[in-house]
Amino acid sequence: MEYDYISWHFVLYIGRWLVSALVMMVPLYLIKNYTKVKNEYIHLVMIQIVGAFIFYHLDAYIFK
Repeated sequence: MEYDYISWHFVLYIGRWLVSALVMMVPLYLIKNYTKVKNEYIHLVMIQIVGAFIFYHLDAYIFK
């Protein structure tokens, strides 16, 4: 039974991972095209912060 539980959470996590890639394209586009910041490393940090706010509760649910 423990294996089924782990497998289900892993499937949820994979789904979350795939959705997050699509969701994060929007803020990346906005930050890249509508700010004066041109450094890609700064874009990465900004997108990671946005992603943390968006996916924190979903990750907490998956890893509960």
